[in-house]
Amino acid sequence: MLKRNFARVVLVASVLLCMNSFAVMAASSKKNKKSTGAVNIPVPESARKSQGYFASVAPRIMSLMEDGSPHSLKLAASLLHRNSEASYTEKEKILLSLCESITQLAWTSQPVSWTVPEFPHTDAYTNSVYSAANGIFYCKVKNEDFLSLVLPSLAVLSDSAGVECYGKAEYALAKALQLRNSSTLANYLMGVLQYKRKEYKRASEYFAKALESDASNKEILFYGAKVCSLSKDYDSALALGNRLLALDPQDIETLKLVCNAYYAGGNLDMAGEYASKILMFSPDSFDYVLMRAKIAMAGGDYVKTSSLLDAYSRSGSVSKDYYLLRARLQKEWNKNNNSAVETMGNALIAYPDDYDVLLYAATVASASNMNVAGKSALELARSVLQKNADNMTASRICVAELNKNGEYAKAYELSSKIIQKSSVSMEDFCSHIDICLSCRKTEEASRIAKDLFSKNRQNADVQKAYVKVLVSSGQDSEADKQINSLMANADSAMKSFLFYEKSFLYGDESSMLENLRASLTQNPRNSDALYRLYQVYYNKKDWKRAQYYLRQVVALNPVDSNALAKNEELNSLLKK
Repeated sequence: MLKRNFARVVLVASVLLCMNSFAVMAASSKKNKKSTGAVNIPVPESARKSQGYFASVAPRIMSLMEDGSPHSLKLAASLLHRNSEASYTEKEKILLSLCESITQLAWTSQPVSWTVPEFPHTDAYTNSVYSAANGIFYCKVKNEDFLSLVLPSLAVLSDSAGVECYGKAEYALAKALQLRNSSTLANYLMGVLQYKRKEYKRASEYFAKALESDASNKEILFYGAKVCSLSKDYDSALALGNRLLALDPQDIETLKLVCNAYYAGGNLDMAGEYASKILMFSPDSFDYVLMRAKIAMAGGDYVKTSSLLDAYSRSGSVSKDYYLLRARLQKEWNKNNNSAVETMGNALIAYPDDYDVLLYAATVASASNMNVAGKSALELARSVLQKNADNMTASRICVAELNKNGEYAKAYELSSKIIQKSSVSMEDFCSHIDICLSCRKTEEASRIAKDLFSKNRQNADVQKAYVKVLVSSGQDSEADKQINSLMANADSAMKSFLFYEKSFLYGDESSMLENLRASLTQNPRNSDALYRLYQVYYNKKDWKRAQYYLRQVVALNPVDSNALAKNEELNSLLKK
């Protein structure tokens, strides 16, 4: 009987206990529903949705994983840490491994300070990271979550990633950023992707977003500075570069980035200072010896430029910029067109289709009246225009060469297009006036010359153009008046020009010869006056005097084929 009563008591107590437990659970459930917004650590929506595979892992850890910054990954790894390998769950091992892999792939400047326990590595998450390291976008996760979108997108960091990978990664990263738009890692990867697609403005926006949550991240700062430079936003590039140098003042790549930004932005003094720093920390950075040579050339310091180019050449390195600087030095300082032609010939062999090489080769060929690597200035300039039809330097060279060759109609056609452009110069108008006179378009030449002279009376080129038009159009009295007016304050070169033009104003031979000789007194190298004297004596059949003047023309321009041919004719005439 006692046993039976005891059993009844136990049964009732059990029922009451169960009922009480259900009541407590219900109350607790209601309380939790009411207090959801009072959680201290905010859990993003993506973390709540990504608990399929990692449901047993604390939301705080998943939130840190999704942010993906070096600091977040390190903190996640510390929260995942256990005292023994046996204490880890399979998911915790995977996440620790992912912390390590993301750091090694994305944040190369950061050390991995935690140990990853052994596990099979057969899951889809770690496999997607292994594929990403080889530039392959790959993931097979049944229920798509934040990590399954971002981890395969690490492939964009690989040099072997291709267009197909970029398309998949952009789609995945866009979805990931919809889940968590503040993710440092997702914004960084999207920035790298846009950088590789040369969408620099978009890349800059993503890097700026990533820096909002990780302001001292070396990788993001470096890429951010790089895209700003490529966008020609040099002030922003320097601001980011200097933030990087505050973290590591001796980092060579950052010093180079800052140096290049200063140079591109036109601050040559600062560029030179940073180039010197680079060479102090890395003496074999020969590109920055060349950078210093560029800076010296820009400042007109030819001696220093020559010295730096010699130092660069001893390194065994040869680059496009070296050829361009060496040829320019030879042309401008040494006044040695033959050497400049030879240097640019070597440059064309090494860089046959390079835009800058073709353009400067055309410049050298035109100035020297010589072929470079078997190509004329006109051929070289036309090659440049095939690449960029709006290049004014190449267009001007074409006009000059066509004019030299006597192809006045073609020169006029191209010159007419040049003077319609917004970047036209005074020299372009003066050149066009000469071409108009060669084409007998005196009326057009006169109209342009008068307009220029009325606005630019002190410009020497305009003064010359106006005098030429007056002389060519038969306005002798006005031309004589203008020549006498200009003669008073003219230098020797201008006086030589004025006497030469004056020689056309009078019909008698003695006045013409007097003015031509006066022209040569002021400038013995005036080839126009020398050639006219050759013509005078040639017409008089005074072969000896004619050759005397023609030889001086040839000496001034030893590759002038026309003058050389006429000199050979005179040799034959003198032998008779």
